[in-house]
Amino acid sequence: MTPILLFLVGHWYLSAFCQTFFLHRYASHRMFSMPLFWERFFYALTFLTQGTSYLRSCTACTTPTATPRRTLIRRFFSARLCR
Repeated sequence: MTPILLFLVGHWYLSAFCQTFFLHRYASHRMFSMPLFWERFFYALTFLTQGTSYLRSCTACTTPTATPRRTLIRRFFSARLCR
């Protein structure tokens, strides 16, 4: 039972690290740069820790007639704040 719990906790922490370090700080904000090798390494590590949901895109964002999610969120908040 202990090895299973250690694996799950370790996997969770590694997944959270990949989410904050690679996806948020590097991919979203470009807070730093890294060589291509390390970018590919963290890409593969993020895929291993987060599974297939990492590569799955939003179906609403891929349809040609759909409004991107960011625009929908802006419309929602601007409608709420301007009332």
